[in-house]
Amino acid sequence: MSCTAVPLSNRVWTYSWRLNNQYLSNQPIGNARFIGYDTNNLIIRPQSSIHDVTIFGNSNNFTCVATNNNGPITSNIARVLRIGKPYFQGSSLINTELAIVAGQATSIRCRYTPFPEIPFTILWYYTNNGLLLSTSSDGRIAIGMDGTAYFANLLVSDAAPYRCAVRPNEPSNTNVAYYSANTTLRITPRYFGPIFHKTSTNVRGRIGSSVTLECIGRGRPTPAISWCSYNSNTQLCNNIQASSKYTFNQASTRLTINSLIPQDAGTYRCTARSSRGSVFSNNNLQVDPILTWITRFTSMSASIEDTVTLPCVAFGTPPLKYTWYKQAILLPMTNSRFSMSSTNGNLTIRGLNNDTGVYQCKAEDRYGSIASGGFFEVKTFAARFTAQMPRQQIIQVGPSAQLVCPIDGGPKPTIDYFFNGNRLNLLGSNKYQSLQNGNLLIRNVVAADGGNYTCRGRNRINPNNQYVTNWATVYVY
Repeated sequence: MSCTAVPLSNRVWTYSWRLNNQYLSNQPIGNARFIGYDTNNLIIRPQSSIHDVTIFGNSNNFTCVATNNNGPITSNIARVLRIGKPYFQGSSLINTELAIVAGQATSIRCRYTPFPEIPFTILWYYTNNGLLLSTSSDGRIAIGMDGTAYFANLLVSDAAPYRCAVRPNEPSNTNVAYYSANTTLRITPRYFGPIFHKTSTNVRGRIGSSVTLECIGRGRPTPAISWCSYNSNTQLCNNIQASSKYTFNQASTRLTINSLIPQDAGTYRCTARSSRGSVFSNNNLQVDPILTWITRFTSMSASIEDTVTLPCVAFGTPPLKYTWYKQAILLPMTNSRFSMSSTNGNLTIRGLNNDTGVYQCKAEDRYGSIASGGFFEVKTFAARFTAQMPRQQIIQVGPSAQLVCPIDGGPKPTIDYFFNGNRLNLLGSNKYQSLQNGNLLIRNVVAADGGNYTCRGRNRINPNNQYVTNWATVYVY
């Protein structure tokens, strides 16, 4: 690795290297030694150190530090990814569930250990002439998504030695490939009806995404693959034609359903058909919803010493996971004052005190996560009327009614209510109840409940023996 700082007049640069913020020296790390750790060119030896996960890979960061009289500067992070030669486990593996007979089918699996960190592509070659084994337009030869080579209808001409190759995808212009040992197919003729090499069975995708169903058939003659949407209630199967919604690949062995909507969920039947008969396989598609908010937390406030619930309810693919943060730090649910609902992400905080801050709720499902947050303020203030108390209030005879008395404070004030000059005793009363917003609930309202009402309140922030007081005349009809 090399790094060079911008030349400056009358300034001399010196260099050093760091691995995960630790300066390198002549001391080895594992079996790796570093040459040029005090220059702008760093060399790592020996080659066998490539297997050391403490040095190579995405989790290990190299940086170059250049220093002059004005101080140091640090380069961007560099990571060394290990291409490495894959290890082949002997010859490629032939599927031996059937005799290797012309007209029947088989598959060859490339047995390998993958590159440590680099994505790769599996290719197949004819060993004798070095030509690439390509998929056929009629689906007779198909390459599975796992790299397995499938022969739906073996021909006598398929008798040949084959070998698989593993080619790294990075860098994009690489021509490097690693080859397995040879595997030879020996074939004699025979005809047989269609059966399936492989089917998708159960697939799921999220609304708006695309999914691919796979049905790879085998037989002699080569079976043709067709698709239809099956309705179990009517037992009808509607043929699927290529369109912007549905696309086919590899002679219809793969059906891609684009831009999923909930109505796409259901059973997709693939049929392998030839002059020897037909077989079908049902592939079930589940369409999962996009993770969205039902009730999200934004900003709110509550009085000191209160109990409050911060909302956080999402809709997505179960199971959903909820996490709360305060000031970007994970909220400790071991604190007995905090509890989260067992059915959603609602957070309850008891005995509010020094809980003011920025809160964020994150909801996650199998596809991703969403987050919503805002400022939560714990208020401390003397008892007061938060709105004008109506001087004349009209209530109706019936099961219940409310006297509007908008007193609030932090902490919640103690409120007394008077009717025609007499203090109402709310303790154990079935007639009256003080509500959280300061209003008085009156049950079983009758005409005699009309009259003059006074409400007064105070908390420990109010000066001693000082109340906020207001009154209203209530009319019952």
